[in-house]
Order: sequence, then C-alpha cells, then structure tokens
Amino acid sequence: MRKHTQAGSPQADQLDNDFIDGFGIVGPSSYCVDRLQELEGLGLDHLTIVGPGLGTDPTEAGAAVARFNDEVLPALK
Repeated sequence: MRKHTQAGSPQADQLDNDFIDGFGIVGPSSYCVDRLQELEGLGLDHLTIVGPGLGTDPTEAGAAVARFNDEVLPALK
C-alpha cells in the first residue's frame, strides 16, 4: 500500500472510470467548474484539491496544474 497514490501502481490500476467519477472531479475545465459550483451550491465551503500523483508524466502533470490554475480557479471566484 505504500504506492497507492502512484500512477501505474497495482492499486491505481484497479480504479475504474465509475469509481473515479463517483469520488472525484475529473475532466475538461468547464466540467470541473460546473461540478465544483454544484458542491458549493450544496453548502460546502471547504474542499481538498489533489493534483497529479507520483509517477505521472511531468509534462502532463504541469499542464494539468496550469489548466486548473488558469481555467478552473478564476471561474470559481
């Protein structure tokens, strides 16, 4: 279990799309904004955002963080 958050680990490989969609917000920036606004509308005022995990391609990870910072966060303010 030491690598359960690492991309490509046996544990991560067991997470199917239904599980990920049920417990996370993953997808295009517009979808992420919509889902986060829905949660805010339910009264949630604190969320934990987890970015790319260990073992993720550094270029892809950097691009994902940049999209979140440039496209998602500004839309939530």
